[in-house]
Amino acid sequence: GTHEVVVRFSPEFPIAYTESVVFSGGGTVVAPVTGTGMEAGEGEGEGEVPIIRVTPVSYTFPEIPVGSQVEKTFVVENVGGGILIGGVTIEAPFSISVGSTYSISPGSFHSVAVRFNPSSPGGYSRELIFTGGGGSRVSVSGSAASEGEGEGEGEGEGDGTQCASSPGQVRSVTDDLGDIALMLLSAVALAMWYRPVRRNSISP
Repeated sequence: GTHEVVVRFSPEFPIAYTESVVFSGGGTVVAPVTGTGMEAGEGEGEGEVPIIRVTPVSYTFPEIPVGSQVEKTFVVENVGGGILIGGVTIEAPFSISVGSTYSISPGSFHSVAVRFNPSSPGGYSRELIFTGGGGSRVSVSGSAASEGEGEGEGEGEGDGTQCASSPGQVRSVTDDLGDIALMLLSAVALAMWYRPVRRNSISP
């Protein structure tokens, strides 16, 4: 008699695979099998194999203060045949706020919103990991600044600018000192003139 065995080939990456099917009992039989995964977009719409395509292929979030958040939308497309079923994950401080799982018909799209919500300052780099249709990985990064960072530097620069732009104030002080010195010299001269005149007025 005979017995039929169905072997399914479902590649995760667009590379060539070589494996073996091992049959045991009544003597071992080894049957080599091969297969090749396609790049996303190759044979678009052909057959019943879903193929995933994600855009953009990478993204850098703008710098934000610690404790705030910002989001970016990624688009998942099924450029193959059959239903693309899968999901997407990412590590903190990033998270999936909308569309973490999907079931996409051929030629259709699905939106995934990724949120960046850092709790401490610094730079972060993570990967969005998409499953189904051969899978895909998208690099994302972002940076967070401490609240008030740069304010002290701005104030210091402002003080320096103020000092650098105040020669008029220095000249004003110099003029005041000159006026005071002139007044003192005038008083001394007057005193020296008055005393001789007074002595002459009372001498016999």
